[in-house]
Amino acid sequence: MTAAADEEDGLEKLPLTLGPIVPAHEQLGELLLRLGKPQEAIKAFDSALVLAPGRRGALTGRADAKQQAGHLAPEAAGW
Repeated sequence: MTAAADEEDGLEKLPLTLGPIVPAHEQLGELLLRLGKPQEAIKAFDSALVLAPGRRGALTGRADAKQQAGHLAPEAAGW
């Protein structure tokens, strides 16, 4: 899955075409989070945010991963 996400990042998108509905790195982050690997999920969400800054799914996923990893108190996440 990591290789597929990296490959997607390397594809050039034409200005008139839609981007991916959910970027592969964001999907990877969600998968890693569900597998109980929050540190790896944080890295995947960070990669997703490089190409799609401010994307809500990646931001909330990253906050969830940081909370699961013990880096963020629940009240600091804003929920």
